[in-house]
Amino acid sequence: MPIGAAQFRSIRSCAALVFVACAGGEHADTGSNPTTQPPAIVTASVACDTEDARWRFEVTTDAWTGNGQVLLSTDGAYVERHPMFSTAAAADGTSDELDLTLSVEPDWRDVLLGSSTVFNCNEPDLTGIVRVLTRDGSEVADCRAFGAAPERWESWTAGASCGTMLATE
Repeated sequence: MPIGAAQFRSIRSCAALVFVACAGGEHADTGSNPTTQPPAIVTASVACDTEDARWRFEVTTDAWTGNGQVLLSTDGAYVERHPMFSTAAAADGTSDELDLTLSVEPDWRDVLLGSSTVFNCNEPDLTGIVRVLTRDGSEVADCRAFGAAPERWESWTAGASCGTMLATE
């Protein structure tokens, strides 16, 4: 059925309204631009629930991050590098929250990075690093080391080290 003149004008008016709405116009001032300082870790926690066989890593920073990473190893030869993602960032760039939960897998071949680990809660030689990246994700901005003898990362060829220990409660 052909479109009549009245229908065509209606469609043209609607299209004009959509174009104006999509083309923009004046934007409300939302305040200052977000801060772009490198993020520093304000709080970090590492916990493992032996009953549920799950690790939980949480980090809060004082600026936006480019996400983060958790590294786990007992010997420096087998190293798990798990991505940790931002879950809540302040609109003004003044904070970021990252977290990661890993289930424990009994076989290292079943480990899925970002989802599971072979390291159980009672791993005697486990050493780890929690680190956050600069906003563009290009380099490590801050870190916390934890576990048994974290200074071993300095001698391992894993390409990671961290001189700041995770505060324990």
